[in-house]
Amino acid sequence: MATSSIFHQFTQNIEIPKLTEENRAELEGSLSLEECKEALASLSNGRSPGEEGFTVEFYTEFFDILGIDLLESLNSAYEKGHLSILQRRGVITLLPKEESPLIELKN
Repeated sequence: MATSSIFHQFTQNIEIPKLTEENRAELEGSLSLEECKEALASLSNGRSPGEEGFTVEFYTEFFDILGIDLLESLNSAYEKGHLSILQRRGVITLLPKEESPLIELKN
């Protein structure tokens, strides 16, 4: 059986809700400072969302100082249709498990 046929069979009775024009208008567009702050509050502590190394706690602590600049940066990205190269980058740090040989792939 072809993959597209299997997919069609699996999805044929699924009703996927669609946004109304009113919902779409509400969700599209520039962010507000409050939306930015709410998004920040939803992130897990101890994480650094970008390669600059600033943690969620840093942004939360200094949001009153940095919030407007962060908001302007995000809204600029929305207007351009893409994030800057620095905003699109991330760093994955491998953390070895304690007392496990580093040569093993599962570590």
